[in-house]
Order: sequence, then structure tokens, then C-alpha cells
Amino acid sequence: MTELAVWEALATALEAGREVALAVVVGSRGSSPGHVGALMAVGTDGQLAGTVGGGVAEAGVLARLVEGLRAGDLAPGEVQLTHRPGVETASGLICGGEQWVAWAPLEPARLEEVRAVVAAVAEGQRIGWTIGPAGWALGGPAGWAVSEPDGEAAPSSHAMVSGPSHEVWVIGGGHVGLALTRVLATLDFWVVAAEERPGVAQFEENPWPHRRVTMPFAELGRVVPPGEATFAVVVTAGAESDAVALDALWDTPLGYLGVMGSRAKLARVLAGRGERPAWLHAPMGIPIGSHTPAEIAVSVAAELVAVRNGV
Repeated sequence: MTELAVWEALATALEAGREVALAVVVGSRGSSPGHVGALMAVGTDGQLAGTVGGGVAEAGVLARLVEGLRAGDLAPGEVQLTHRPGVETASGLICGGEQWVAWAPLEPARLEEVRAVVAAVAEGQRIGWTIGPAGWALGGPAGWAVSEPDGEAAPSSHAMVSGPSHEVWVIGGGHVGLALTRVLATLDFWVVAAEERPGVAQFEENPWPHRRVTMPFAELGRVVPPGEATFAVVVTAGAESDAVALDALWDTPLGYLGVMGSRAKLARVLAGRGERPAWLHAPMGIPIGSHTPAEIAVSVAAELVAVRNGV
């Protein structure tokens, strides 16, 4: 489930006048199932959307929040969950990591602020907010870094940022482009699909990208923004158009530039280009023996997630 779905669930509940709470992972170490920034919306009937890691650890947090919401006395709080037995903060899991989960009730008065987060995330923008002993509040510049707990420190306010951290340009609107945009849209990437051929049904009718761009691949260099937060994957209709797209982006510093194809094809496409940029992945994707568009999408998406996470 995407981050946007969590904020939309909160907005819908507040619009209906229901009691709700937001839980968020504000820190994690080691093999923790909940990563920093993971969100969960909770109502009096239980989980509305999202997750802070799942399993018995999440179940304990969920029960605590539901009980407080039903009693009408839920206060902001934070808990340390250590995923190994024999310690005071044991979560019931044994994966060895630990995480900190903060929560706060959201009153109807916060509806417009929650709507502002929904609007920002839906437009691919970054928006800052805080959660801590004083509750949840919108605020802070979009460039805020996430603040994590320091060891065993007492609960404090945490600066968080919502919205997609990385933009992916899927260059090519055929079957693989369609399958890849579908997967990436569920992984909190901001997805842009690009195609130069008119009337490609898989492109024109593709509901998954946040934005579609029809333009000559030779002009990609002037519209794809440079930077480590920009990824580009080349999945055009053939080797010639792949080469055109690569020519356009070759000198643009990116976080990831991938091109699909066999090693024989790529040897021809890349011949004579000189030193490869460090961010080039050719062939792209994690090797899983993929053949179908759906399998290729899984392979490439997995590699993009790994690069985004610094793996």
C-alpha cells in the first residue's frame, strides 16, 4: 500500500468525523521489519491503511491505539520495539533489529492539514510534518531530514517528510513499460512514462504513471532532471531507439540509468561510447531469469528499490 493511501484513509475518516490516529516508524536499526517513515492509519475498528512492520509487534501497537481511541483518551506516545527475546522492550519478533514507533491522535480540526499532505503527495511533492509529545502537526520545509531516536532517549518530537523521494522515467511505452510503471506506482516512486511513437495503446491507456510525456527521445536530455534522486530506465521498442535515448541522457548525472537487453545487444548499443557513467546499469535488473514483461518489471523494480535504499 502506498503512502498516499494512508493519508487518504486518514482524510476520509476525519471527513466522516471518526476518531483516528497516525502511527509512524521514527527510527530503526538492524533487521527491523518496520523502516523509518512507514505509516499506519488506525481507527476505532482497527487498522485503516498502511503498516509499521506487521506481525505481533505491530499487533501490540495497534491494540494499544484502538483501545485508546475507543476510550477517548489516546495520548501521543512512542514505544521501542526490540526484536529479540529476553529484553524489557521485546516485541515478540526474533529478527534481531529494533524500531521506534510514535503515534498521535488526529482530531477533525486537523482535516485541512491532512488534506494538504494528500495534495502534496499526490502531486509528487515533499512536505514536512512533526510528531511527538505535543501530537501531530504540519510544518517544516520540504528539505527536512528525518530525525531518529538516539539510543534509549526519552520520546521527543520527530521531523518527518512525506512524498516520493525519487522520480523514475520509464522511457518506452510498450509492454515492458506498462508492466514496470504498474509495479513502480505501488512502491512510492514518482513515475513518469515517456514515448515518442504516436498511438501506442499500452502507453495512451496506461493508468499507472503519475505523468505521461510524448516527445522525441532525442530531447530527453532537456527535460529529465539531473541528480541522484532521478532514475531513468530505457525500455523502448528497439536497439536504435534505445541508442537515441542513451545518447540524450549519457551526459546527464543520474542516480540510475538502466537499459534493457541481452549482453549481445548491449555490446552493440554501447559500442564506441567510451567510459560508462557510474550510474549505468546494462543490462539492468536483478538476474532472476526473467522473460515476460511482468517478470522483467519485478527484476528492474527490485534493483531500483535497492539503489534507492543504498544497497
